[in-house]
Amino acid sequence: MLPNEIMEYWSKVVLYEDEQKRALFLLGYLVGEIGSAQSGSGHKNKPILDKINFQGMGLEKLIRLSDEVFEKLRQYKSGGGKSLLEYNEDTYAVLKLLIDNNIIKWTLSNQENVFYTLSGYAFSNYLVRKRSKDKYNEEYKKRAIYVEEAEQEGKNVKEEKRLLDEARELAQNYKYREARQVLEKIEIKEEEE
Repeated sequence: MLPNEIMEYWSKVVLYEDEQKRALFLLGYLVGEIGSAQSGSGHKNKPILDKINFQGMGLEKLIRLSDEVFEKLRQYKSGGGKSLLEYNEDTYAVLKLLIDNNIIKWTLSNQENVFYTLSGYAFSNYLVRKRSKDKYNEEYKKRAIYVEEAEQEGKNVKEEKRLLDEARELAQNYKYREARQVLEKIEIKEEEE
């Protein structure tokens, strides 16, 4: 029910054999997904982060945060136009099951609660950046092949090469979304039959 990347990460990090830590990791992961959507919708600061008390969070605040996360998953849309909940409903279900199964015997301190939540948040941000980089690399490769073939056909591709260079420079500065926007200016024209 969870993304493969999370299961793979947990299999490598012994720390996450504990269900309470897994619950917090998933909570943080979903906070990261919401933060990414908030950032993509024009927020300069990710308002969801204001819901985390970095000095420590008791169980009552974690429960409130998990409720607010569900609300925000319903509220925000992904890049594909669907609500974040549609993509993350299974993850949220596992999070709730883990909290519900452990709520009576919760042993983590207020500081540990924040620490493991932020671990999941960081992992989400890592995945967002990795996916963005992968999309950029795919688009760059496709556009570069197109430009190379056009050049071999004797076409003037000076502007397209400049755009490829601009995109590459943006990507080197980890600005993958902006780099993809530059690449989109290179129109790939289909061959007429």
